[in-house]
Amino acid sequence: MNYNEVYHDRDIFVEDYKEMNRSFKIYVYPHRRNDPFANVLLPMGSEPGVIMLVKVTLRRKKLAFFAGKINSPVREKLLQVWRNDTEIFAHSGRLKTPYADELLGSKFCLHVKGYEVNTARIADSLYYGCVPVIIADYHDLPFADILNLKSFSIDVATLDIPLLKKILKRFSFEEYLMLQRNALKVRKHFQWHLSPVDYDAFYMVMYELWLRRSSVRLPSNAFVHPN
Repeated sequence: MNYNEVYHDRDIFVEDYKEMNRSFKIYVYPHRRNDPFANVLLPMGSEPGVIMLVKVTLRRKKLAFFAGKINSPVREKLLQVWRNDTEIFAHSGRLKTPYADELLGSKFCLHVKGYEVNTARIADSLYYGCVPVIIADYHDLPFADILNLKSFSIDVATLDIPLLKKILKRFSFEEYLMLQRNALKVRKHFQWHLSPVDYDAFYMVMYELWLRRSSVRLPSNAFVHPN
């Protein structure tokens, strides 16, 4: 596998995406501002530039960062091992510093399985140019059939939590820069906009649905009015 390539097959993806845009009809219904998950992703605001993020990487002082609730044995193990470490910042409870500053100040951002695998952490870390480290066995990550996850993220088995620092330090500076550059290439696919933008998170989810259009089957009475 070519770890420099962020797509499994970019040409097929681009052609299929064009066909999806041409043939797939999408109707968007507005949500209320207080709906669950309405504000789960970080606001776009002014997006950090690629050059700025690479320069910040050269000054990132923390090896790795995690902050979150201790709601699973995996997170509990992470905190037990690394809570007081000087290079891996593993934190539970309220942060004393802004969350974005921690993402900007860390080389690797830990995505640790909680009561569910899927959170906004991967999108957050990519947004700020922090290489995601996924610590969760038997997981299904977003867009895995489109994106080459190994080109911009690291997978660590939960049993290897005590070896986390050793694993991360195996990556040379050049290898880390390759991972980070690839992370910046794919971050557009994980970003959410109030009005969808081509290839953003909304369109990528629609593309995933479009790919599975022939495998989704609904009962014949699904659209029959009860009256």
